[in-house]
Amino acid sequence: MNNKVESTADESIELVALMATKPQTEQQIDYYENMLIVSEEIYESIQKRIKVGSIINRSLVLGFIPIKTKHVLDELDISKLKLELQEIKYTVFNQKQYYQSWLDRKKDYDLRMDSVYRECNQNFDEVLEKAKGVTTNPRLPQVIKDYKNPTNDQELKVQFYLYLKQEINNFEVHGSKGMKVAK
Repeated sequence: MNNKVESTADESIELVALMATKPQTEQQIDYYENMLIVSEEIYESIQKRIKVGSIINRSLVLGFIPIKTKHVLDELDISKLKLELQEIKYTVFNQKQYYQSWLDRKKDYDLRMDSVYRECNQNFDEVLEKAKGVTTNPRLPQVIKDYKNPTNDQELKVQFYLYLKQEINNFEVHGSKGMKVAK
């Protein structure tokens, strides 16, 4: 197989796979961001308990009479809470690393896709016209005819653009003698 076809196909596959990771990346960023916030709130609550030295429990007697009971923390309770604080610190440290990793992945995604979006927006019409001249793929004219992007979905447009580029490349490398891409 020709290296030009392989490289274009590999690039298209890589970019489509990269585009598919966007929802997962955004979900993971949201997850770790929220986990860090909640962990901080828990950490502050435990510190407050240690500082106050007691826990107030609220409950209802007979289902409607509110009562409060105060439980004074002994040394063992305070030590357990301090241990829990250390576990939270460790957890937050790990969560920050994962969070940063996902942020870096998003940054890489955005940088890569920005260049692809720019290329697509600059060359889309030209590539579309060139693809209309590909005569070796009987389904391509129907795909072009059916392509509509009324929602201005940039990712769909890029995927279609990559498909057209691949079809043009295949035609240029494997097309029959005498067949040329219409210019």
